[in-house]
Amino acid sequence: MISKRTLAVLFSLAAIASPAWGVDPCPASAGCIVINEIMYDPPGNPDIEYVELYNNCGVAVDLTNWYLLDDVDTHDKAYLVGTLPAGEYLVVANVLAWFQTKYPGVTNLNPNPFDDDTIPSDPLVGFVLGDGGDQARLFNSSGILQDCVAYNDTFPWRCEPDGDGPSLELYNPSFDNTLPGAWSYSTNGPPEGTPGAQNTVFTSDQPPVISTLVRDIPLPTSSDTVTVTSFVTDQIGLSTVELMLDTGSGFTPQLMFDDGLHGDGPAGNSTYGTFIDPLTAQTVVRYYVRATDNAAQESAFPYCLPQDYNAYTVDHKLPELVINEIVASNQTGLIDPDDPIPGTREDWIELKNAGPVAVNLNGMFMANSLVQSLEWALPDVTIEPGDYLVIWADDDADQGELHTNFKLNSSEGSEVALFETIDHGNVMIHGYRFGKQDTDVAYGYFPEDSDAPEYLTTPTPGASNETSTLYSSVVINEFLTTSALGGIDDWVELYNRGTLLVDLNGYHLTDERDQPTKFTMPPGVFISPGARISLDETILGFSWSSSGVEIIQLTDNTGGAVDFYDYGPQSNDVSEGRFPDGTANWHFFEDGTHSRGFPNQCDGTVLDAVENLGFVSKIAFTWDPVSGAQDYDTVAVDVGALQGSAGDYSSALIECTRNNAGGTLAWDDTTPGPGNVIGYLVRATSFSCDFGTYDTASPSQQGPRDTGIAGAPEACP
Repeated sequence: MISKRTLAVLFSLAAIASPAWGVDPCPASAGCIVINEIMYDPPGNPDIEYVELYNNCGVAVDLTNWYLLDDVDTHDKAYLVGTLPAGEYLVVANVLAWFQTKYPGVTNLNPNPFDDDTIPSDPLVGFVLGDGGDQARLFNSSGILQDCVAYNDTFPWRCEPDGDGPSLELYNPSFDNTLPGAWSYSTNGPPEGTPGAQNTVFTSDQPPVISTLVRDIPLPTSSDTVTVTSFVTDQIGLSTVELMLDTGSGFTPQLMFDDGLHGDGPAGNSTYGTFIDPLTAQTVVRYYVRATDNAAQESAFPYCLPQDYNAYTVDHKLPELVINEIVASNQTGLIDPDDPIPGTREDWIELKNAGPVAVNLNGMFMANSLVQSLEWALPDVTIEPGDYLVIWADDDADQGELHTNFKLNSSEGSEVALFETIDHGNVMIHGYRFGKQDTDVAYGYFPEDSDAPEYLTTPTPGASNETSTLYSSVVINEFLTTSALGGIDDWVELYNRGTLLVDLNGYHLTDERDQPTKFTMPPGVFISPGARISLDETILGFSWSSSGVEIIQLTDNTGGAVDFYDYGPQSNDVSEGRFPDGTANWHFFEDGTHSRGFPNQCDGTVLDAVENLGFVSKIAFTWDPVSGAQDYDTVAVDVGALQGSAGDYSSALIECTRNNAGGTLAWDDTTPGPGNVIGYLVRATSFSCDFGTYDTASPSQQGPRDTGIAGAPEACP
């Protein structure tokens, strides 16, 4: 199953860029005291970390009450001391005694360390620099950010400083240190790094800076010509820019051009392009960019070759893996068996293999972001069809292979995503944004083949969500964000799918997770079971973006989670909502069919019947794609009961085995009882309420089957 949100993220992108890394970018800063060198993962033990500052201001600067900090505001600050002359360096170390033992000649050392592990009474004083990426931030005495570097140990940053000895060095204090291309690694021998002195890579003429590497098709097929572009600049001019391409016989150069004729946009804009011709199915295409300037200086991108490159596999199909359930605030539930403190409970993420074949996770990635596609590498673990895997999102990767290097944000919500291997394109397999999470409340798919996750009363780690119950009675049921005529065209409808009257006094609606109380319901607003309440932008005081960058969140009068919807791009006069009302099946309702204040109706185009339905194994079957279909419904039928009832599908239907499932391959491992026969029927559907038929193309058969199935409670909605 691929949700609509996944499709919106994956295929609405005009281009697929290089894999992204897992540290939040720095905000803009304009100071002239520069972070010039970082030793974040030194070799050996103890870890002797440091940050070097350089005064690029032209005048001496009093650093009294300035401070250094990592990416967490609540960590202890490392306060600076004294005045830093122009053109001089100041080193801030993690532990003074350790640093002075390794670097005895460094005298321009700040007297306050940033991680004094030598204090027995408090081993957690200060902060450490993350080995897998972090922020180094410099603030002045007024608490105003002066400089910030968000580094990482993988693409697009240099990987050599990651425990191998070198430090991370800025080419020149005048260069933009927010750009990965402005950094290299120290080239001197032990003790490695140049704290308090000029960097080994210092230059006034930087090698070519390659900032991006983008292909225009996420998952190319054997009929696709792929355009690859790269933004490349150089101070003295470029001699050549080449795409180094490997389709199975090693990397060979292919010229890239900035002439407006190679998919590079307008000529002379520093974007270089070239084309990769169509290739046969399952060809693994690996590539990187190499640039040479007029002084024969060379750069490659991504760095750390050959282990870093971009890639895709021709005609690759994404596995049917789903982030099926998460718990972001686990206080009384599942116990982490690997934590050294017995009884510890941590955040967790559950993956499900919703497909018909086993899937090995080795080389895939997960993140608490929809774009940081290299955040945490999954282990060599296989999930069998229909099985589940629980992963601990506890930021304790050293506790075992199923422990991530990130956590989930329960107070505001965040994102969670699963990405393909690099050779399979590193595109997102599945992911979504989520909102406020209550303690011991799960967020997952219910039913498991629905379109969007729901809050669930009881977490079900390693088991079907359908054994739980829905947490919220009042839900976001339908909304509109834009119309062709403009005016008051943003509205949201709430629906009570429960059995009790609900007092909405103090409930909140918002379009931004970090501002959860943008609108507050006044006293005296009640919603009865089965009733609807709609509010437009004049009442709410805000409107929703049609680009899909915002969310819809409903919280109660205590700030607790009620409902959340992560919507995608919207169109003029097309609302989006649940059908049937209150369920987790979401559809687009075209102009004239949206039903603000009334039951949602799904009346779309009639799609063609599925053809060539047949088994490919004992439990898997396939069919031909249907034009206009975005997903498919599959139902199982007791053939004996069907024969005994003279063709009454309403009494012979067993269940909806696959609702709104992507792809033209389905499976069901149900074992028929003795003498029983199970049959399967498939129809095409779309997000816009387009429905096909469970029958063949024969008009004489179409009506009775569809009518009978639609009347059965086991039918797909």
